[in-house]
Amino acid sequence: MAGRKITRETVQKLDHFGEDKVFELYSQIRSVRKLLKSLTPAVGKVSTYLYYQWLHADKTKGRWNRWQAVRATVAGDMVEEGLVIVDDADDGSVPAARLRSEYRRWMAERYDRTSFGKTDNNMIVGIT
Repeated sequence: MAGRKITRETVQKLDHFGEDKVFELYSQIRSVRKLLKSLTPAVGKVSTYLYYQWLHADKTKGRWNRWQAVRATVAGDMVEEGLVIVDDADDGSVPAARLRSEYRRWMAERYDRTSFGKTDNNMIVGIT
């Protein structure tokens, strides 16, 4: 199957580049699409699908767990960045600061639900 060859080659290229380097770049860039674009000179063009295939290629789930840890670290950074944005806002920039900080909070909730996600306190009771 032709697609499997491309997947294998991409996985090998990403492995050769180094998981630590990829994750370090991601923690600086904080966007998978921008990360993959920056990897193009070293690794070649990589789609987001192939990137996630690479993350799941490790059967022990170690790479995926390390990826989740990197995302949790980025989530914490986003929360702190949101605080700086709000603290630095003046009267004229409050709406923009609110939007920027709210988006970072939203991303942090998605990246690390255990630390920053909303708890589900809803209880559904059925009465018949």
